[in-house]
Amino acid sequence: MGVNGYSALETAWMIETYAPDLNPKMIVINLFANDVHNDFIKVIKGEENFEPNYKQMFQYLERIRTYLQQWVSSLWLPLSLPKSKSLL
Repeated sequence: MGVNGYSALETAWMIETYAPDLNPKMIVINLFANDVHNDFIKVIKGEENFEPNYKQMFQYLERIRTYLQQWVSSLWLPLSLPKSKSLL
C-alpha cells in the first residue's frame, strides 16, 4: 500500500488500522520537511524554531516504531531533513 501526502500522525493511524490485516513484512516511511511545517522552505532554511514540531513528529514516529515491533521485521525510515536536524 502506498500513501503519499500524509504526516507522521496520519501514517501512524494508517499503520495501526491496516497492518493487522495486511501483515506487512516491511514498511517504508519517507519524511520530508513539510512533515514538520507546511512552509517547508522555512524549515529547510531554518528560518524559525520548529523544535516543537520536530518533537511531535518524532513522538508519532516512536509510536509507529513501538507498534510495528509486533508486526514487521523491518522498518525503513528515509529522512529529508535540514542538515541542522540530522540524526547522525
